[in-house]
Amino acid sequence: METERQIVAAKEVVRRLQGRISKPHHRFHSSAASDNVNRLRALEGLCGECVNLELKFARKDGKDVVVLGCSQGYSPVALYGNTPLGEEASCDGYKKRVVK
Repeated sequence: METERQIVAAKEVVRRLQGRISKPHHRFHSSAASDNVNRLRALEGLCGECVNLELKFARKDGKDVVVLGCSQGYSPVALYGNTPLGEEASCDGYKKRVVK
């Protein structure tokens, strides 16, 4: 179970990666950009409130990255990649996290 601080830190990492796109001559693959959008949607949506969310922080190519996972075997990025913008995602393994 991830803490609220870890989820906030993960959102900051993804937003920082998205913020690099607007710099001149910056090379960024469109699939990586859409994956980051789906990561942010997952963290701010259903997965960010689920007890099954797993976060792994790492460095890749000199940048901080976050890997989202699910202890029930679902993929948060794929879940939101298959959910159209503006619609609520639904997941069979969702269990609401109790905030103390």
